[in-house]
Amino acid sequence: MVRFFSRGKGQAAAPPPVPEGQRDAAAALQLAIDSGHADAAPKAALNLGVLRTGHGDTAGATAAYQLAIDSGHAAAAPKAAVNLGVLRTGHGDTAGATAAYQLAIDSGHADQAPKAALNLGVLRAGHGDTAGATAAFQLAIDSGYADIAPLAREQLGHL
Repeated sequence: MVRFFSRGKGQAAAPPPVPEGQRDAAAALQLAIDSGHADAAPKAALNLGVLRTGHGDTAGATAAYQLAIDSGHAAAAPKAAVNLGVLRTGHGDTAGATAAYQLAIDSGHADQAPKAALNLGVLRAGHGDTAGATAAFQLAIDSGYADIAPLAREQLGHL
């Protein structure tokens, strides 16, 4: 069973219309991004990515997540990398997903790195890369993260 940890996976079809209230939310998030505030802008970019993902706007979500990643924000960047990995996985972009997950893993973020390792393991296992999957699952297991380590252990047992 493939289980990715993030919100939404994006859609291949054209994005549905954004409800008026969410257009307001997108505009507010864009204002926060445009402010350049060291803490608020990356968090707003992450949230804009989530909003755009939910509406099937893959290009917009990708751009927003990349802004959060490029900020280097300690919390928003790793979460955006995981979300971007999930988005890219959902669109069959294995190389892009792998790179995004690796960014989150390399961040060492206590929550996001284990999630990224689990997702990377699932991705690699799905493409027949048993050695890569094993290494990724082991990283997730070694993290000791209560919600992730048991799932990684279970996935490792299925290889």
